[in-house]
Amino acid sequence: MRTWKRSGYKVVEQEFDYSLHQFAVIVPGKKDQIITPDSIESMNSIIADLDNGEEVEGWEDGIGNTIYTTMYRGIVKDQMGTFDTKHTKYYETYQEAHDAAEKLCKRTMGDRGTIDVETK
Repeated sequence: MRTWKRSGYKVVEQEFDYSLHQFAVIVPGKKDQIITPDSIESMNSIIADLDNGEEVEGWEDGIGNTIYTTMYRGIVKDQMGTFDTKHTKYYETYQEAHDAAEKLCKRTMGDRGTIDVETK
């Protein structure tokens, strides 16, 4: 079984169904995502793409879900500089992180806070 390392994650080939293998996308701090090809030909295509340095962000996992390797977190800053900057947890999508930052800002700083989103 092989492992392909990328910036911020790795893809690990795993036994699945006899000769057919699946691929675990491992992002630190996130639940593993599994890509399950439906045929040997699809599996070989995935291996070729990984060997060629392809990123898996946006790939389909075999059951209709999208693979996300980028994580987002919201940042809340005090415009007046009195309060410490606050951060949300990491989320799979920009929108989730942005929404969480808006809620955190409203709850902790009201109108004096600004929000932003950063990637990991």
